[in-house]
Amino acid sequence: MMRTLISCLILLFQTLPSFGAAPKVVTDIPPIYSLVAAVMQGVSEPTLLLDGAGSPHDAQLRPSKAADLQAAELVVYVSKDLSPSVTRQISALTEGAQVMELISLTPDRQLPITNTDHHDHDHDGHIDPHAWLDVVAVQTWVQEIATSLAALDPENAKMYLANSLVLASDLKKLQQELDRQYTGAFIAYHDGMQYFGRVGDNTGLPIVGFIKDSEASAPSARHLRDLGEMVLQNNVTCILAEPGYNPDLVAATVGNGNIKTVSLDILGQSIERGPTSYLVMMRGLSASIAQCEQTQE
Repeated sequence: MMRTLISCLILLFQTLPSFGAAPKVVTDIPPIYSLVAAVMQGVSEPTLLLDGAGSPHDAQLRPSKAADLQAAELVVYVSKDLSPSVTRQISALTEGAQVMELISLTPDRQLPITNTDHHDHDHDGHIDPHAWLDVVAVQTWVQEIATSLAALDPENAKMYLANSLVLASDLKKLQQELDRQYTGAFIAYHDGMQYFGRVGDNTGLPIVGFIKDSEASAPSARHLRDLGEMVLQNNVTCILAEPGYNPDLVAATVGNGNIKTVSLDILGQSIERGPTSYLVMMRGLSASIAQCEQTQE
């Protein structure tokens, strides 16, 4: 009933004239683009900085994207630790623009980097930047995005706020879908997956180890041996990998164990971009994990 009412309000607002140009909004990665596009739907669209394949950790901006940054009135990005080179350009090219670092809006939802080799590196105090996989944190982000857009563009404020209510309803439903118990444990290729499924009383996926950390450093032989022991000691049912993962590292982890591996696109790079692509990505991740978790016949 509430969603129907909100949808009717949005249709009403879409028939009203817009009295000024919408603000130029820039986002960093596809999931954030989707969230902002959902809030701006019916008014305008944001610009996506990192629209290519590959990891954002070592991404570089094309000249055209740097120009988009210079023209931006609002920049929405996850974290300075996700793509350091891009963050430096944001700082240099966005004079006068409002800049939102989303992860800083939800300090109570932040998780530390789970370093694979504490004896080799010192990452103490570093925050895992993959927080867009935390649907609870994302609900707060959407509220703040809508509030910022409404302040920048008062003529379309009602549309932004109405859109954000629809998205909040969708995210709440998604939260309920993700709040589930898992029958086994997981080894994750990348520690960013620790954010996934943290809803209600559920602390998320029961991940007992990570092959690589957020800094993408190569795991040591000692670490891979330790992971192999974890596989034997725990009811590990699935390896959560990522596009372009190294199968040799997975093989070294599972040894002769008959454990399935699933590749998870946590950036939604294989999904058509739009206002609903974040929801599609998250449901796809959940479905892939559930399928991988099923025991082999």
